[in-house]
Amino acid sequence: YDTLGIFQFVVPTYLNFNVGILETINHILNLETEFTSQTFGNTLVLYTPDGPFVMKVYWPSAGVHSIIIFSFVLFAFLLKSRIPWNRIFIYLFLGIFLTGVLNIMRITLLSLFAIDPNADLPSWEQFHSVIGEIIFIPWVLLYLVFVIFIEKRYHRVKGKTSECDNICPGKDR
Repeated sequence: YDTLGIFQFVVPTYLNFNVGILETINHILNLETEFTSQTFGNTLVLYTPDGPFVMKVYWPSAGVHSIIIFSFVLFAFLLKSRIPWNRIFIYLFLGIFLTGVLNIMRITLLSLFAIDPNADLPSWEQFHSVIGEIIFIPWVLLYLVFVIFIEKRYHRVKGKTSECDNICPGKDR
């Protein structure tokens, strides 16, 4: 978890975004649970009336592996399509960016779960163990559907049609 430092560099950025989101949520919603949060490198500390909740976040928990998996899945799909390279790179980088946003949202959900006065550590650990997959798998599928929809619409508007709207896997470019 503390190896492959190149993947670990994004964690403090994620946690700082998380702190900003938590402060905004607390300010806007005036949550009943008063809390503050602070980061120290890859450690997030949530201070609640029940005491501090410390989350030490390594790159797998931050979802960096989901960005890697997403990139390979999307790139393999796009390589098999007849989409031009410039749009392939747009879809790929947009998807990577949005996967990063999704990872920040997941960390924020874990933080909100942790500050719930009714939550306990075993239930938080259960939530932590499934929330990544619950969010990530539908995200990949929805993004692929989004790319297919945009490409079909693009070709319909441009008047370019083929037997499979230029996104059939296995066709030559």
